Amino acid sequence: MDIRVEQLTAGYAGHTAVDGVDLTVGSGQVVAIVGPNGCGKST
Repeated sequence: MDIRVEQLTAGYAGHTAVDGVDLTVGSGQVVAIVGPNGCGKST
């Protein structure tokens, strides 16, 4: 089973954190989102 995200756009306080992201994660895959503090990883 896959998890698929298409055209994800999210932001906060007038700032766009992600814009138009497409992502497919297959069964057994591990994905990590890395970046500095305050860059929108939790969004």
